[in-house]
Amino acid sequence: MFCSIGISPLYEVMASSQTLISTPLAGAEAARLNMVNGQIRPNRVNDPRLIEALRHLPREQFLPSQLADQAYVDRDIKLGAGRVMMAPMSVARLVQACAARPGEHCLVVGAGTGYGTALLAATGAEIIALESDPALAEIGRAACASCAPGVQWQIGDLAAGSGGHGPFDVIMIEGAVSALPRGLAAQLKPTGRMICVLIEGGIGRIVMAEARAGGIAHVVLYDCMTAILPGFAAPSGFSFQANTRP
Repeated sequence: MFCSIGISPLYEVMASSQTLISTPLAGAEAARLNMVNGQIRPNRVNDPRLIEALRHLPREQFLPSQLADQAYVDRDIKLGAGRVMMAPMSVARLVQACAARPGEHCLVVGAGTGYGTALLAATGAEIIALESDPALAEIGRAACASCAPGVQWQIGDLAAGSGGHGPFDVIMIEGAVSALPRGLAAQLKPTGRMICVLIEGGIGRIVMAEARAGGIAHVVLYDCMTAILPGFAAPSGFSFQANTRP
């Protein structure tokens, strides 16, 4: 189910006699369609559930009102304090990489204002949304109330995860990390997967990671750059060394 869009001065349909005159609502719908056809489909995003959600989910409702006019731009949107709403193509690829199935138990880390969470909910997964910033979480709760009412929101330390609600089939980190977080990987089921943007040597990529004996194995899926989430930056003085993948 998707958001029912409330009537407001910005999205009003006026009737005169029997003729309907559309105002900016038609513009938002057109912007969503253009986003899907111009930014999403040409970039290897083809999950029909996700495409349908992207076409109907009002991205502008997941932003502070002063940023709503930027909702469909092809870039990250700065939310303040180093946080961003990921670009449409980036978050779509992240959600598609989760390959979530109905009923799977998923944790979204750094849920922010809830857009990626709502997209993931369209797969039928059961979702815990973890956010450290109460102001962002409040926007997310309000936007998801009609779009994804089954999502459970939690305020807390992102790097700590939500062990009390695990283990999880999927952990989606909605942002970048400088190293794959072992603490979160430990909250996966034995067959679970963690999806995130891993930045190594200044290059960002969406990866799928799995916990293995003695470490974490991962495969690269897409190129992607976005902001590193709080708690996931490399320690001061850290120098990058290339991963040895099992």
